[in-house]
Amino acid sequence: MKIHRPLYIIVIISMLIPLTESHLAQAQTTSGTDWMSICNTVSAALVQPCSAYVDQDGTFTQEGERAFGCIRNGVLMAGGAIALGVPTPIILGGLRVLAGQTGCDNIVNWNLVSLGDLKSLQDQLPH
Repeated sequence: MKIHRPLYIIVIISMLIPLTESHLAQAQTTSGTDWMSICNTVSAALVQPCSAYVDQDGTFTQEGERAFGCIRNGVLMAGGAIALGVPTPIILGGLRVLAGQTGCDNIVNWNLVSLGDLKSLQDQLPH
């Protein structure tokens, strides 16, 4: 029985969603991470200004916590889809659909995002 690639993506997504909380806790306690600088790097693709996501003391706002989890999971899912050879339009379209269904809408302006942007963001996030 042949399993189609979209099924692989669904499996990957179901495995990654629980990672949001643990990554967020790690992100908030990661010393030396300049969240405002990272936010400013990708601010053109964000719906709100960075001040909505990062406080003056460099910690996430409540909206920033939500955005970080959503973006991190999106980057991970896109990376998995790229590794499986999924075409770019399908990856970005899938992320758009998932954003609305997972409470991650109104964070990213999808008209301004490319896979290169996601790769750049992935390189900046702490591992």
